[in-house]
Amino acid sequence: MLIDSAHVRRAIVSRQLQRASLVIAASLLVACSDIDPPLPIEDLGPRSDLLTRLPGPAAASPWVGPTGCTGRRWIGTRPPPASLRGSQWTSTPLFPEAPEGFALANYRVLEWTGSGDADVDELVGKYRGTDWRDSLETLAPDCVIVGPLGSPSADVLKGLRHWDITSFRTRIGTDRALPLGAHPVQIAIVDSSPDSDGGGDIPLGTNSHGYTMGWIAREMACGAPEGGAPPPKCAAEISTHLALPRTSNESTSDAGGYFGTPAELAVAIDDAVKQWKLNPWPRPRLVINLSLGWQPELDRSSGGVDAAGAAAPAQAVLEALRNASCHGALIVAAAGNEPGGEAVQPGATFPAAWQDAHAPTKHECTAYFDVDDGEPLASEGTDEVPPPSLVIAVGGTNYLGAPMAVTRPGSVSRLVAPALHGAAGDVAGPHVPALTGTSVSAAVLSGAAALVWGHRPDLDPTEVIALLYSSAIPIQIEPELRMEAYVADHPEVREVDRCSAAAGVAASCAGAACPAMPPCTPWGRDRMMIAPPPQVLDGVERWLGEFTSDGEVESHAEPPSTLQHLVTAPWVHPQPEIPPCGSACILHLGEQFLYVSIDPKIKMRLNDMVLTVRYMAGGGTGIEDTYYPVTGVEMSGGSTLGFDLSSLPPQRAVEARLTWTAFDPEMDQMSTVTDSVKLLE
Repeated sequence: MLIDSAHVRRAIVSRQLQRASLVIAASLLVACSDIDPPLPIEDLGPRSDLLTRLPGPAAASPWVGPTGCTGRRWIGTRPPPASLRGSQWTSTPLFPEAPEGFALANYRVLEWTGSGDADVDELVGKYRGTDWRDSLETLAPDCVIVGPLGSPSADVLKGLRHWDITSFRTRIGTDRALPLGAHPVQIAIVDSSPDSDGGGDIPLGTNSHGYTMGWIAREMACGAPEGGAPPPKCAAEISTHLALPRTSNESTSDAGGYFGTPAELAVAIDDAVKQWKLNPWPRPRLVINLSLGWQPELDRSSGGVDAAGAAAPAQAVLEALRNASCHGALIVAAAGNEPGGEAVQPGATFPAAWQDAHAPTKHECTAYFDVDDGEPLASEGTDEVPPPSLVIAVGGTNYLGAPMAVTRPGSVSRLVAPALHGAAGDVAGPHVPALTGTSVSAAVLSGAAALVWGHRPDLDPTEVIALLYSSAIPIQIEPELRMEAYVADHPEVREVDRCSAAAGVAASCAGAACPAMPPCTPWGRDRMMIAPPPQVLDGVERWLGEFTSDGEVESHAEPPSTLQHLVTAPWVHPQPEIPPCGSACILHLGEQFLYVSIDPKIKMRLNDMVLTVRYMAGGGTGIEDTYYPVTGVEMSGGSTLGFDLSSLPPQRAVEARLTWTAFDPEMDQMSTVTDSVKLLE
């Protein structure tokens, strides 16, 4: 194996003989691939027509749309013309229960029911008579562009889940008991978990992303269970609503999938509101958690948003959010993660990018949405207070309270929350992966909002966020990471802390309205990691002892090209649910040694591995990245690798990640795959 320009050395690479089938999943949502998809087989070879054969009528060319768009499903903003009846296109309401005359009743789903390629020309010609790229605000393809915003870091070694959960609980303060409010709060997790019945259970589903988000939000609101005890009794209840049902571009599953379309997201948001409305008066307060989204690079032709406005599918999401806001919901959305690549557009992912959109006014809620009299409404703006935001975008931090390494430029508004190696739930339960990304941050903030509302149901959503912001802890952040619109009004970015939020609640209560909060100390930000429990550390060190290496690695100050030009299209082929570091990837700082174990289920071929280590700069005043490229070695499912890093600088390491160039032989597609690395002193 060749370590860039360093010495040639040997490494022990073992491969398990048995490999499980690939389980497709969405990870860190990133931008569209610049690698063209393969041509259909029939387009690759020469035509078989004989010169002596008379030419027949020309066959209609299959519709070719943007990546993730099949052309079989479209969203319209008005009823289709009568001339479309009797064709193989069907038209149904996107929101079947929306009353006539209100905004949500305008949206229609148009689906191709034929067995062959969809006749897009017929649909567009009869619907509006123009090119399909025109008037996308009235009719646009509903493409698979929505995915979860967390990068799984699966741990299959016994004890590592225990390490993940106990570490993250310490980081976010859920291991400390706090008095809980009595007012009910419903946290709607709009994600990959199947629809729940509202009883508080969190279904696992095909993809564990939504399950983990639900547990993080619950523990943030209610505290973590002690030992093998059941979860604490708490007025906050979790409901799950399936927004990511797709296992492929054309296949969905009631058990959940890995990605979805904007219209599917819109319906899931509406379902969360409808289920909440089944509660008797006085209804619980409602938090909607959106740990998912799509890239701002995706324009209206993909069903997204651009400078000309929002396509019909994205409009449906926006109207569903406005409807939820009119019903008093506090909507929290993940700001997104930096995917790498040259074409990354600054700004948060959608729906988080709609933080700069105003929540509807009381007049708009009454005129355009089915709002009951007396429902709690979001506060309205005044001359002194600007109108409230439609959604609250949240960025991510590492263990030191600094922005995580994959923070998107221009995505951070005013609130951030822990994002690194998020895990929660039963320690002895299903071995689901820890997650890294703003998905985790959104769930933390949603749980913190529920904690506040449990004590202070009299606050509206804007006041809840104001209380959380006033009690949060300021952080340092590079100017280029800020959402420009929020720099003037909120010059400080602050990290949500459970202990500080509880103290803020106590300070806001009048008289005996809230119980006294016991003293608690916010996270000190003096550690970049939490050591494994002793019973776990022994097993981990025994496993690490099996790795061998006899070479050295040179560091590089600049990122190699792999991180600059290759990006993934997760709505076409998401990263695997059990990601590359399925067993574990651990950087042992004391021994200056990297341990990499690729999960046996991975069938992708991984090359050009790059370790990126983030350090505190001299005097602790800044952040610097150092890169360690590894070339000449191909890894896949079951591979293990260990190598020395004697060139690690003396500065304090605070975060690390691995990146590979990945080739999927089944899809014939190249992409970049990234996974977080655990740090061990």
